[in-house]
Amino acid sequence: MTDEAMLKGFEVPGAVVQKYGGSSVRNDEKLREVARLVASRVASGQNVCVVVSAMGDTTDELLAQARRIHPAPPRRELDMLLSSGERISMALLAMALDQLGVSSMSLTGSQAGIITTHQHSNAQVLEVRPYRVLDGLREGKVVIVAGFQGVSYRKEVTTLGRGGSDTTAVALAAALGCDCEIYSDVDGVLSADPRVVDDTSIISHLSYDEMAALAEKGAKVLHHRCVSFAKERKVALFARRSGGAHPGTQVRLDRVHQENPVFAVTGIEHLEQWFKKLGSAGMDNACFEQVSAAGAFNAKYQTQADGAFLSFEVNAGNFTLSSDELKDEGWQRKPPLARVSVMIRRESPKTVSKVFEVCSELSHQVYSVREGKQSIDIDVEIQAFEPLIRQLHLVFELGHEPKGQP
Repeated sequence: MTDEAMLKGFEVPGAVVQKYGGSSVRNDEKLREVARLVASRVASGQNVCVVVSAMGDTTDELLAQARRIHPAPPRRELDMLLSSGERISMALLAMALDQLGVSSMSLTGSQAGIITTHQHSNAQVLEVRPYRVLDGLREGKVVIVAGFQGVSYRKEVTTLGRGGSDTTAVALAAALGCDCEIYSDVDGVLSADPRVVDDTSIISHLSYDEMAALAEKGAKVLHHRCVSFAKERKVALFARRSGGAHPGTQVRLDRVHQENPVFAVTGIEHLEQWFKKLGSAGMDNACFEQVSAAGAFNAKYQTQADGAFLSFEVNAGNFTLSSDELKDEGWQRKPPLARVSVMIRRESPKTVSKVFEVCSELSHQVYSVREGKQSIDIDVEIQAFEPLIRQLHLVFELGHEPKGQP
């Protein structure tokens, strides 16, 4: 975010930014539940700004519909289409609050002053000019902002990519000088995906760096971009369940010392690896920019005996370019695999030894094991993804905290 002067004087005493994800607003009853929660915070004397995602799977459904019409839809028109999902949520929540007698106003990303780069489908927030948000809060209204979207300096509607509503919430919290609460359908950041592991525990505190690394490796509660943004702007983050009693997870600057060097096991179940042979022109910066903007990671340039290659990896579910678009540009895909990541607070030979021991007992193919500063990454066959996560979670004794207990 730039232009520090734009952010001075915007702080609102007693304000809080709450973000509710798609699962929290997925139907009428869930919207009414969120309205009751917001009304309760207003009754306690707080000024509340709410950021909402699209309802349920609306964004995925709109994207699928667009690709039925056009296999590679124009990015500008895709942003116009996808941004409508959050607008539906914001308007319906405002109606639900009005039904409860709570005064509110809904704003699109552009109306809320979210100024972005001109990069469609994966724009970056440049600054926030929250004048209308401030007006609403000072009038005692709940201000409901459509997440995931903004307006570029060329006055074009843009979207912020996967996790964009989280980024919207953090950007507004930074501008308003307040905390940011991220609500979902789980009690906080867990030691593993609860759909894979039954006996998960809630991680009460994480540093920004630990949370960002966990998100980059596949955890879904918070997006790594929003965590990096929060660290840069010193915004306190809280991840909680909508309507839940547990205080959830607090993400902050400092680390909490724990005896166990392992704090979570996560992963990417469908990891795609793409590569492209370059011509005589050599490295193509435009290729790197295109795939990175769409959600690629581990992009590399390599020279081999038979020529120069570009390659990258992507979580198949979080990539905004279609396979057809990539193939049209000359990219080729390797056979898919899965990656399981053991998240570590510090390096330990015993931890690596245990990982190798578990992998040696697998009946599925293990392609590689790599140790880094924040994780130990294991590439395996897709069929081994869930069994490996469950076994590693058990071996590192991550499920000892009873659910629902602080």
